[in-house]
Amino acid sequence: MKSPQEIRNLIKERDQVLFDLVSSVSDQDLLDNFGPILKYLNQDKAEHHQIKFFVLEGRLDWAYVPASKEAKQLEKISKLRENFIIGYENYFDHLLTMNDVRKAPERMKLLKLLKKVSVEFDEHPKGLWVYGKSGLGKTHILKSFSNYMALKGNITSYLFVPEMITILKSFIQVPNSINEINSFLEKAKHSDFLVIDDMTSVNIGPWIRDTFLFPLLDFRSKQKKLTIFISNGNKKDFKRRIEMKETPRSDKAVADKLISRINDLAVEIELK
Repeated sequence: MKSPQEIRNLIKERDQVLFDLVSSVSDQDLLDNFGPILKYLNQDKAEHHQIKFFVLEGRLDWAYVPASKEAKQLEKISKLRENFIIGYENYFDHLLTMNDVRKAPERMKLLKLLKKVSVEFDEHPKGLWVYGKSGLGKTHILKSFSNYMALKGNITSYLFVPEMITILKSFIQVPNSINEINSFLEKAKHSDFLVIDDMTSVNIGPWIRDTFLFPLLDFRSKQKKLTIFISNGNKKDFKRRIEMKETPRSDKAVADKLISRINDLAVEIELK
């Protein structure tokens, strides 16, 4: 295995464009992607699919892109990166379009409603709480629609709650991390379009609720920002999860305020 510096030197010798791209990524990123980098440097330019590298959320990522669609895909990714301030972990999710959604009646109905909500939001400022059992395609639909919103020029964020909790906990472990937490919160607050996915799959403790989730939803409620929630359960299910029997009365009051902000932001729709 080559060292990170040897990998950088190899890239510099073979491909200046890739060298410039990886100048901002970590040594570990280079080591993790050494296999794809070698394939990229040695690929036959006549092949129908070409490896392309991108930097998303500060991490090096790659995908096979059909050569005939290369220019359009690169243009699309560039536009998405410009407008996605909190995006997906998986690069491929940025390529999803509404045409990729399976043409089931309930899914088409949800897509139509999402478009209607986004177009009429200034007059009727309510988002959606989309719920239904696992496996119905809620996340797939909302990722496709988020890409659509970003491509139309809306500053977009997609928060997956388990990942959000992991990110916030990682900030806690870093000295003087309050700036990172505030920066993450401000991005989510000011997004034109925000999706919060997987609301009921994990326990949201008091610290996440009070430090991040309530300030986020309180701000978006007051500023009338388009917000979509995704959950396996309805709002009552979510309320039960954050309002356990042993919860102190003061915590129940905060939970009630949180539910109030969610009610201000979104109406329920069940995907069956």
